[in-house]
Amino acid sequence: RREGDSVVYMSPLRYRPNAKLGLRLPIAQTASPAAQAVLSEGAATVRGPDYRGVDVLTAYSPIDGTSWRILTKVDYAEVMVPLWQSTYWLTTVAGAAVLAILVALMLLWRQTQRAQKYALLAQKNEADRMLTALANSSTDAIYAKDLTGHYLLLNRATERILGRTVEQCLGQDDASLFPDQAAGLRGNDQEVIRNNRACTFEETVDTAVGSRTFLATKGPMHDAQGHVIGVYGISRDITERLQELAQLKQTSVQLAQHNAELKRFNRVAVDRE
Repeated sequence: RREGDSVVYMSPLRYRPNAKLGLRLPIAQTASPAAQAVLSEGAATVRGPDYRGVDVLTAYSPIDGTSWRILTKVDYAEVMVPLWQSTYWLTTVAGAAVLAILVALMLLWRQTQRAQKYALLAQKNEADRMLTALANSSTDAIYAKDLTGHYLLLNRATERILGRTVEQCLGQDDASLFPDQAAGLRGNDQEVIRNNRACTFEETVDTAVGSRTFLATKGPMHDAQGHVIGVYGISRDITERLQELAQLKQTSVQLAQHNAELKRFNRVAVDRE
């Protein structure tokens, strides 16, 4: 209760059991729950330092018919222990849940990336299969060489021309496949690499069916950075066409000779007339 400018405690105190009706605190310490209780007319719950100076939560209420107030208190730190524990567990559970969600999202992202990768690989494999089928269905020789002139790719038409299997030709160079014409073929390849543009050449080589002449279109192959990494070629056999042109030329010469003879005969005949 209040006595003058002091707060007087009635009952023995937990931490001061011998202070019955003897502990007095100045009301000027208005932050104290005891001071707030005697200065108030009603009941309330407040927080502040108790007679020990320890932060506490206090509930107080007036005792009817007296000037006394009844107070009950608990250390604020003690009140907060279960809250901190609950907060700790809630934080732990929430962190675990967030971690699980992140792991699930990462796994989903990796699975999506893997699925996209497999889809791209499937598309690439299908494109490679179609490209291989297209190259093998061509009657023209289609091939590719690296910068040193070794064959990296050949189609079926090239197999037939060389009279060898793809496995026997891959990794070989022109010196192995066309020993007599290798220098000329290599020179054409070097011109394509040097100029970094496609060029067309007439090349005559020894094949499994004899000497054949090809109209070869060769161009540079590039990597992702645009550097030349080799040469591709498409060669069409024009041997029969050249033979036909030669035959036509020979026929044309013969016709010209016959025509000249007819003109001379006609001139002689006219002179006789």
